Amino acid sequence: MPETKKSKTAIITGCNRGIGQSITSRLAQDGYDLILCSRNKNDQIMKSLKEKYKIQVREYNFDLRDIDGTISSSKEIVKDCNQLNQGIDLLVNNAGMIKTGLFLMEKKENFKEIFEVNFFSQVFFTQSIINLLKKSKDSSIINISSTSALEHDLGRMAYNASKAALISFSKTLSKELSMFGIRVNCIAPGLIDTEMLTSFTTQKVINEMINKNISKRLGTKNEIAELVSFLASDKSKYINGQTLRIDGGMF
Repeated sequence: MPETKKSKTAIITGCNRGIGQSITSRLAQDGYDLILCSRNKNDQIMKSLKEKYKIQVREYNFDLRDIDGTISSSKEIVKDCNQLNQGIDLLVNNAGMIKTGLFLMEKKENFKEIFEVNFFSQVFFTQSIINLLKKSKDSSIINISSTSALEHDLGRMAYNASKAALISFSKTLSKELSMFGIRVNCIAPGLIDTEMLTSFTTQKVINEMINKNISKRLGTKNEIAELVSFLASDKSKYINGQTLRIDGGMF
């Protein structure tokens, strides 16, 4: 009798909308069992994924603005996985937030909130999950940063800095975790057609940026999800410690 192939498991943060929702659907299509992490419960997404892809889906709800709450939730995930004798093959740190404003008028509360969501909570969440990643062969961490971390967009000081910190974290972590067979890479999306983009960027600015783009269009959420799928696969085994821009050719 042939041996039954064991399902892989992925954890995704910020999975209820935008890029995170597309990543979730793509990984479900790849056959991953999913552990979905978001601020708000979404039974409809869970039901749809289970029925369509015949996978196991669990959901945990917590707010990345609360670091202690995030750490507590990560420990709950670890406890549940250990009880199920379940390792983790992939961690996608996708959740993020943005606030805009000129530096001279920026409030310390905004800086603190953006760094808590985009950096600190994700760092400590990852720290808690690493032992589960060690259980699986050839596991992977993918952090979603932004080209803003590399281009230093005007009026986004805190956001740019938090996403740049995530890139530095990814590079350092890739060196520390290589001995355990865990790859760590970072994706830096450019102009992607999401609610976050249209909510914080005027159409005039979007049009100007499109005109400066070689591809002359916005990227899609599915294109980011396809890159995540590739980086998580065996096809990318020799890619480690890298930041991959997916921006259509910004200049």
